[in-house]
Amino acid sequence: MFPDTANKKSASWLYDNPLFSWDNFRAEREAMSDEEQRRVLEEKFGVEEEVEETPDFVDRLLHNLNRELDAIQEKEAYETALFIIPEHVQDENFLLAFLRASVYNEKSAAQRIVNYWNRKVDLFGTDIAFKPYLSLLDFKEKDHAALLKGGLYLLPNRDESGRAIIYSILRNYDNDDETMLRYLWYIVHIAIFQDSDGIMVQKKGFLYVGEGTTDHKIHAFDSISTYERWVKSACRDASSVLPMRVVSFHIFSKSKRAVFMVERALLYFGRSFRLRLNFYVSTEEKKANLALLEICGIRKTIVPKNLGGDYDLGGTRWILERVANELYLAGASQGWEAQYPMAKKLLTLASKHEQGRD
Repeated sequence: MFPDTANKKSASWLYDNPLFSWDNFRAEREAMSDEEQRRVLEEKFGVEEEVEETPDFVDRLLHNLNRELDAIQEKEAYETALFIIPEHVQDENFLLAFLRASVYNEKSAAQRIVNYWNRKVDLFGTDIAFKPYLSLLDFKEKDHAALLKGGLYLLPNRDESGRAIIYSILRNYDNDDETMLRYLWYIVHIAIFQDSDGIMVQKKGFLYVGEGTTDHKIHAFDSISTYERWVKSACRDASSVLPMRVVSFHIFSKSKRAVFMVERALLYFGRSFRLRLNFYVSTEEKKANLALLEICGIRKTIVPKNLGGDYDLGGTRWILERVANELYLAGASQGWEAQYPMAKKLLTLASKHEQGRD
């Protein structure tokens, strides 16, 4: 699993001493309690028992959640959202998403809600943050490049347990870490709030599947600070800001140098995510990839072709479909180009990209 570090062709910062090494990782795994091991394995294989949300249980949760929110002193962004879109902020389904992500811990869910509004303002600005849902129609021109590169995908089908799958191609990431974070936020919001099976995803959680990299281009980041800032921010948002629960990570790579990429990220994963990390090195045979995913409930039919599955990621087709759908939902009519100029630019770029792919 550990490569020869003598070959340092580029990105020498990869080989600096990491703050949390694979040796630390192994020791942490070995120190897991029996209960932790049981819970992590149940989540990995999608066999954890679902909590029954009876009316009384939900009423008690929401009552306690509102009490916890009242107790938090610093919550300016949350209070602003409550003033501008109270029907959304107080919506039962919206609040339950945070409770499910926090495993029904009311205090943790309340802090996550406050974190969510603070972070949403930081990432998107007040003109977008206080809209009920995120839309590609609101994305700025500087974010278009990241969308077109295809670094992150929300796969359209769920696994056998009903979990959503975020598919990552590290070499296709944009070098702007905040752009990638807005991209991540958008696809998470689609899965939990806009797709028809959003409530199931809230309960079952997300799987993160990372595609293997190549030796000549294993990442898109120009410095250690950009890369570590992205990992730190993405893990923080996924673990304590967004109403999502990542239950398992599956990262595949044929590149030996990718071992160092992951090792540099281990510290920022945090203990909970590290315990759920599955890293597969030198899986030359695509059948091996499929077998490893199959036992976790991820069928060949929904696995991208890059890993030997049947699903075609489709380039920028998903962007064309999402923008068209969001224009329809927004009630766009003749002359919509003037009302949504950024959407027009994105559609034009995506269409050209798709034509070049054909």
